Amino acid sequence: MRRLTLLLSFVLLCVTRIAFAWELPLDNWNPSGNGLWSCNYKCNHLGFDLEASPDDPVHAIGDGHVVLVAFIPDFGTVILIEHNGVDGPFVSLYGHLGPNTNNPATDHIFVSQSPGENSVTEGQLIGLIGETEENGGYGPHLHHG
Repeated sequence: MRRLTLLLSFVLLCVTRIAFAWELPLDNWNPSGNGLWSCNYKCNHLGFDLEASPDDPVHAIGDGHVVLVAFIPDFGTVILIEHNGVDGPFVSLYGHLGPNTNNPATDHIFVSQSPGENSVTEGQLIGLIGETEENGGYGPHLHHG
């Protein structure tokens, strides 16, 4: 059920993003051609790939609370932010970010999921795009959904 809820949240985000004129997650909005797609087994592509360069800034699309910051193999660091929408809460996903080192000199993640520290505002810098090596060999881009 939770997986279905997240799936529906991602789809609703993709559809409603334009309607509510939310902040764009990247300074330049360049679709890579990898939109929503699926195949036969365990390869649903839930979101959009947006071309980017390493260290490009990534911004929150709206006010919310960070619910997850985690490293996922072949996906890099991932941030999930829960927002309150007109029809209820939804989650935005930001994938293929750089490392979360907790060292100001090398960190690419600027938000936390810790209670009391997890609020974000629309347009807030939340992270930087990662390198190819950090993201399972995929070129630098933002997976957003």
